[in-house]
Amino acid sequence: MSQETSYKKIVAQAKALMAKGNVTAYIRELVKAEQVRSIQGAI
Repeated sequence: MSQETSYKKIVAQAKALMAKGNVTAYIRELVKAEQVRSIQGAI
């Protein structure tokens, strides 16, 4: 449950960065979010 929350938090953070025009950081956050999700799926 907490990992799903952190996934959504990372995605929200990524969208905030995208709004500021920081595409590189946006992509980095999305990659991090995907890693969290894949770790969650492995459990």
